[in-house]
Amino acid sequence: MPSSAVTEFDQYCLSRPGTHLCTLGTTGSGKTTFLYWVIDALLAHDEIITWVDTGKPGELLPLAQMRPLNVLVPRGCEMRITLNPGITLKHSITLTEFNTLADVWKMLRRDSINVIAFKRFITDPLVSTRACGKLFSDLIEAAYDYQLPTPLAVIIDELQDLAPSTGNAKNTEHYAIGAILQQNIELIRSQKVRLIAGLQGWNKTRPGIRMEVNCWAAKTGADFSHEVPNLHAFVPLFMSLKRDEVVLIDQQRHFRREKVRVPYYRPGTELGEVRYIGKWITGLEREFDWGNL
Repeated sequence: MPSSAVTEFDQYCLSRPGTHLCTLGTTGSGKTTFLYWVIDALLAHDEIITWVDTGKPGELLPLAQMRPLNVLVPRGCEMRITLNPGITLKHSITLTEFNTLADVWKMLRRDSINVIAFKRFITDPLVSTRACGKLFSDLIEAAYDYQLPTPLAVIIDELQDLAPSTGNAKNTEHYAIGAILQQNIELIRSQKVRLIAGLQGWNKTRPGIRMEVNCWAAKTGADFSHEVPNLHAFVPLFMSLKRDEVVLIDQQRHFRREKVRVPYYRPGTELGEVRYIGKWITGLEREFDWGNL
């Protein structure tokens, strides 16, 4: 029997397409595991799931225990997956090649968890940042043109890498990429496209982004600032959370003082190893004018 907090979370967040959700906590607090739990729940709502792969070892393997994976990789690149002895994944993993990032949003499958994997095929961090910005710019363009399958959930584990605050941006270009998402985050919500993200710290992403997030999930070390006094007052509670616990927060920044236990998902490194083979030449190596996307 789910707890009252989980039942309410389903009603005010998961069952409402386009509702943005962010989990906040320190490194090692269990944010990725929480994202697995959310994906598991969204599958019951017939929502199209897209996971933006950050290239962490084995990160995508637990997803194959939930549904078949449609892994989108750049043409000419590949993944080699080696399972540990005695391990059998419940579902298949299919690699699908794309030519450009604009193609990705046309290749999503409703019957699979879609995994967009390109970051580990790019060696230059600046180019990787540009590619991530281009991916989400193309998402926004597709939403404007009503060309996205919906309802759609896009999951990214490190939001500060996409839309950093001033102090966390690598350079002015990196900061400008986040401005594109900030300007359009309400638009994609109205098109039943939601962003579900992990964030290491309240001040690590743009204020305009975090204030547009509808719901929050506090993990260990969630550092809500004085901007949200009703949450900041409970930082000591959030600091006391164990790795498998979370506090769920609704659109009005209200929550039950109930520590919800997140189900256990076997870590990807215990399932096997994912190797990324090849280098992707994106065409974004040149200077790029993000203001004209």
